[in-house]
Amino acid sequence: MKYPFSLRNEDDIILVNGLINGNGILLVLDTAATQTVIDLNTLLIMGYKISDASEIVYLETSNGVIEAKRIPAETFSALGTEHSNYELFTYDFLLSGITSPYDGLLGLDFFKDKILTIDFRNQELWVE
Repeated sequence: MKYPFSLRNEDDIILVNGLINGNGILLVLDTAATQTVIDLNTLLIMGYKISDASEIVYLETSNGVIEAKRIPAETFSALGTEHSNYELFTYDFLLSGITSPYDGLLGLDFFKDKILTIDFRNQELWVE
């Protein structure tokens, strides 16, 4: 299935709808991100319990290295692809100075056993 997107100018981003354990989220498709990262505040609003015992990891971002927590999601889906027992990463975007209307970044880890095709001319993408 093909998914349309809209890029009106070179600063636009590709937005993707997703689900974490059945809760809807809006993600930025980030082909420069190796990991999928969800804003901690989004998860807390969903009622997610983030344990103090969650493993802390360090992720390299375009703004430098950040401290994040590794958390499990029973199900995580986007673009017609669903993963069970999926490993997400989270940190507090607002505390890090990021004010974004989006809930996170969909990284390349989501596509590790898939083929992602992005057709910029026709502004559509699909996953095989």
